[in-house]
Amino acid sequence: MVIRGCGQRPGGGDTGVELAEWETPEFEEVACAPEVTMYVARTDA
Repeated sequence: MVIRGCGQRPGGGDTGVELAEWETPEFEEVACAPEVTMYVARTDA
């Protein structure tokens, strides 16, 4: 199973650009959590 990093969703989009504004790791982790969960759920389905 491959878990992509922040802003690298299969559908694309400018999430990476938005996350780039946050330099604090804590904010990046919180922002990534829903994307990773959704990506894994779609992969397992």
